[in-house]
Amino acid sequence: MSRISRTCLLLAIAFPIVAHAQTPERELAAYQQELAVYQQSLLRAAKNLREHGDADSLAAAALFSVRNDPVDALRLIGQARSAARDRPELTLLHVYICTSASGCDPKPIESEMRKQDPENGIGWYGELARAYDAKDEDALDAAIAAAGRAKQFNNYFITLVARLSEATGQSNSMPLNDAIIAVSGEIAGFGMPNYAAVSRGCAVERMQRPGLIDSCRQLAASLMAGDTVIAEMIGVAIAQRAWPVDSSQWQSAMEARRVYRYRSAALSNFESTRDWNEANAADYLGLIKLHAREQDALIAQLIAHDLDPTPPDDWREPERP
Repeated sequence: MSRISRTCLLLAIAFPIVAHAQTPERELAAYQQELAVYQQSLLRAAKNLREHGDADSLAAAALFSVRNDPVDALRLIGQARSAARDRPELTLLHVYICTSASGCDPKPIESEMRKQDPENGIGWYGELARAYDAKDEDALDAAIAAAGRAKQFNNYFITLVARLSEATGQSNSMPLNDAIIAVSGEIAGFGMPNYAAVSRGCAVERMQRPGLIDSCRQLAASLMAGDTVIAEMIGVAIAQRAWPVDSSQWQSAMEARRVYRYRSAALSNFESTRDWNEANAADYLGLIKLHAREQDALIAQLIAHDLDPTPPDDWREPERP
């Protein structure tokens, strides 16, 4: 599969409705055929992985099985957690899989998540999302406050990709470059999480509620300290709404956005000329095994390619046409 095809497939997996709405008839048929082949490769990998019995192999098997058999995926992730009880990233994956299975209540698993990693706001995401969906304003305020009291908002994306991709590659279930794409795409398909409720819970009009602006400011800081770029940028957006333009917090948020966009553009320009083969995938895996935060992995990638991760003082994002 070509680099472009893999990228399109990953996006289509994460956003299936958009892909179907915008794809012409012939391209849709080709996409459906490619997706069917891809899903069969996941099921073959899952069958192979479950025979290994270690926590990462079982978790990868659960991840690859959830679309086809959510009940079996729940059993597999339960076995993975039994084999490694002190790993909160597996507990969070259990939450994701539970939300995909009819009749599974994620609340007890979320409670375990909060006990395992009490300084991580992700443990409150379920409460926040449910309150937002139910339009329960008081419960939403309480969940935002609880998540904001955490030091970080981590979803362990890089940790899960590193460990489950390595297990998949080592089991010969699929080549490592394909394993990284598959694990990343399947986790992205869960929403990891969907930050709409987080952002809208701190919308400008809601922050007029008593005490909420302070909670949203704390939540913004927690998100900006999180382990993924998307969490950091959601935190930036909330901080820009919650702080005055002339405040140091607003300026720090703007600088964080500028730095990320510079780094993203620098790496994108370099990666566009490289093939995504097993050797490059192995290099990437080596980096993300050392850096649990996506932002730190991005810096490490730039340094590895002799690119400066620090933007010049006068660098500004090019204006879009």
